Amino acid sequence: NNPNAVAQMLSYLSVIQARNGDLDAAAATNERMLELMPGNVAALRNLAVIARDQNNPDEAMNWLNQAIVAADQNPGELKTLYLFAAELYQARGDTAQVIANYELARQVDPSDVGVLTTLLNFYTAQQDDAKTAELGEALMQVDPQNFQHPLAVAQALARMNRPQDALPYAQQA
Repeated sequence: NNPNAVAQMLSYLSVIQARNGDLDAAAATNERMLELMPGNVAALRNLAVIARDQNNPDEAMNWLNQAIVAADQNPGELKTLYLFAAELYQARGDTAQVIANYELARQVDPSDVGVLTTLLNFYTAQQDDAKTAELGEALMQVDPQNFQHPLAVAQALARMNRPQDALPYAQQA
């Protein structure tokens, strides 16, 4: 009768069901887990993944938003959920929301090279030179051996008509 033990068993069962292709059963198992432990982040996230896999992006976003609220005090979980939200928005072609969710992930973990690099690429593609320079500098702090980061800053500053500021970064690259 230990709710945590039952929730763990249900979580394990739902993974097996999903791996066997029975997404409806996996969803029902996660919903049962929510009955036992309302607000269980794992169950909410699993339901979002199942809805995505069933090609129901609106339902996936609904479950995901509930998971984000439930994970409020868990930075690691929040980062994962924000990146999943970015993935869902990417599938919809909503670049603004993709960037917004990567920025939220960045707030949770400002030294994640993957998140910073993805943001740098988005801002470069959008020709947002101020953000490109900011992210290039942030990447230089967490990934100092990569010559591409000072190069990105130099190029952004040059496009902003700041050649004197760009020169030290270009030399560093």
